[in-house]
Amino acid sequence: MLGWWSHKMSSRFQMTNELDLDEGAAGYRISNPPIHLVAPLMGSLEVFNSVSMDDLRSRSCYLTGYMEFLIKHFFDEASPHRRSKISVKIITPAEFHERGCQLSLRFSVPIDLVYKELTKRGVAVDKRYPHVIRVAPIHLYNNYTDVRRFITALQVVVLSVKGDKNGRSFVTEFENRRHDYGVHVQHYIDVDPNNVPTLSSSFEVVTSNIVLLYAGSEIAEKIFNDLKNTTISKVWLINEDASYSKNLPRGSKPFEISLPKHLRAVTVNDPPFVYSIPASNPNDCQGLGEVEVPLSGIDTASVPNSSIDRSFQFSLHLNDSYGAVVVSHDSRDFSLSGALWELDNDKADLAIGGMSVNPEREHYVDFSEPWLYHGIKILEKSQNPSVSTMQSFLQPLQSSLWTALFVAVALIGLAIYLLDLSSPFHKFYSPKDETEDPFSETQSDAKVNFGESMWFVWGVLLNSGVSEKTPRGCAARVLGLVWCGFCMIIAASYTANLAAFLVLDQPEKGLSGITDPRVIFEILNLHP
Repeated sequence: MLGWWSHKMSSRFQMTNELDLDEGAAGYRISNPPIHLVAPLMGSLEVFNSVSMDDLRSRSCYLTGYMEFLIKHFFDEASPHRRSKISVKIITPAEFHERGCQLSLRFSVPIDLVYKELTKRGVAVDKRYPHVIRVAPIHLYNNYTDVRRFITALQVVVLSVKGDKNGRSFVTEFENRRHDYGVHVQHYIDVDPNNVPTLSSSFEVVTSNIVLLYAGSEIAEKIFNDLKNTTISKVWLINEDASYSKNLPRGSKPFEISLPKHLRAVTVNDPPFVYSIPASNPNDCQGLGEVEVPLSGIDTASVPNSSIDRSFQFSLHLNDSYGAVVVSHDSRDFSLSGALWELDNDKADLAIGGMSVNPEREHYVDFSEPWLYHGIKILEKSQNPSVSTMQSFLQPLQSSLWTALFVAVALIGLAIYLLDLSSPFHKFYSPKDETEDPFSETQSDAKVNFGESMWFVWGVLLNSGVSEKTPRGCAARVLGLVWCGFCMIIAASYTANLAAFLVLDQPEKGLSGITDPRVIFEILNLHP
């Protein structure tokens, strides 16, 4: 069973319509995904359970359509906004129902250089010799910003003159600093002052709109005259000496965003952020001084003057409230109030104070970076780590159990003594000592006394000294067997609990939050 993956990698994308089988086991690979790619594949398939297929297809059509528009706008051969001599034609069907998210792009130049430049910019594409590159904006992973970055990346072309030491120093310094500003250089071109007309051939594959030139006025004049690449869509950044050339292109100033110099600010009396004192006469304010107040919102008005431009002026006025988004009477629309209404209706340029950020307000106005986070916090006593003391061996059993155990030892010892004392058998057995060993001790046939019975009970409990003297009576022996079984259970339980107390640290679990059951029961004065 042969498939796409069984074709040799070196000739797989030459599209010869002939199977070039790979050697060895690689020639038997089929088109199933590798095992290490199954996990991310399963994760991506979970998206289909969250949204409908119509939603995914709709987003895919919009994303691919946006890329199609940008390519036709900047790279189509008939477009007036074409950026370079390179033209791109989309050979994928234009109708959405006849294609997926992938676009096949036919370039007017060999694709090796284009593929190399796209790879430098972090764009993963497929190449199909001799002139086609396939690109697919995946709607599950990409967005409109990614598509725009693919079309218009911040890249420049740097021109310098061979043999110019100042130009070489400029190129070196520019190369050292460009990474800090995210500038991508498409080409570094050294201009031969004796052969300037050949420069146009170097610009045939240039797609950048920004050109940096460091040259003298005479060389710059030759470059402007022979290159003829100073259209309205190009930006040239030149040094002072090059600006003295006679044929310097005088383009129009790029569009810029201007800010008003007079800003209308609205605020609300909201201590400690904003303090206000009623005054019926403006002269009443002359006797007031300045007081430094932490978290003062009025001080933020001086930030633009100190960091951006010192020509800003403010007119400050008060409002009764910060405002909120409320439902209208007909329940079909929303209405605003307070300072929020002034911002939305262009009655104020900015609001100063402690206005809380919420989704309803963010729908109408833009907030600055939050400078104070306010919420409910719970203080919890820190837990000291437990330390094992010399009395740690008493922890496995409670004090009441230790007391009961000592009482049981005394009672069992007394019971064995009494049973053996009143036993009808004077001797349970009569051993005959027939050994002739002079060092052997004659065993006594007397019954156990109280001290010996207590020694027996303690010996069984501590598993030592049991064989010195045991009860002789049958009833006493039966009670001794019951005591042995009880001691076996107590010893096993004590040993297991002792290991747990000495080895395992059991800190108390902290509070998980305001919804922790311990907090809820304490607030409601309930106890589980």
